[in-house]
Amino acid sequence: MRKLFLIALLFAFALPFTAQKAQAQFTLMPYLGYNLDAEGFLVGIGGEFAAPFEISNLILSVRPSVEYTFTDSFGGIGIDSDDVSVTFIQINGDVIADFSTPGATIAPFAGAGLAIVSTSVDIDGIDCDDFGLDCSSTDFGLNLLGGVTFPGALGFGDPFAQGRLTLADGSAISILGGLRIPLGQN
Repeated sequence: MRKLFLIALLFAFALPFTAQKAQAQFTLMPYLGYNLDAEGFLVGIGGEFAAPFEISNLILSVRPSVEYTFTDSFGGIGIDSDDVSVTFIQINGDVIADFSTPGATIAPFAGAGLAIVSTSVDIDGIDCDDFGLDCSSTDFGLNLLGGVTFPGALGFGDPFAQGRLTLADGSAISILGGLRIPLGQN
């Protein structure tokens, strides 16, 4: 499993540098969503670095992002939610395949990548070490995602909707929506 992570990581970082037709293109991607497993709303910011290849009409890009989930869910162990503070941060590095056609009003995409999921729990009046609890963890995982972009729907950016499955220590399904705002075009 570690070899798969390393290969995917190397691919994600090498992709922009090995593009045959490198174009300086960056898209800012603020988004909101809901994590179904953490039962919380999330806010995130990402970017997309275009690295087009001539593989038919398929365009690949690299999409790093970071997000914070607002939740007080602690696995239903019977602790009052007012006494629990949960911090859930996810860092993603995905490779996206864009299946759009020129002039289309709906542009589907799919992707996969790596995730770093950090969770920490603070329970009022409880010292985790005293009870042998692991109140913080960082896990590596894989993302599988798909969605659609609506090119030209707004003058300054393109709205998008996306679903994502994160396979880490357990799994998490997130539904996201946001804007793709182009910042650099050649």
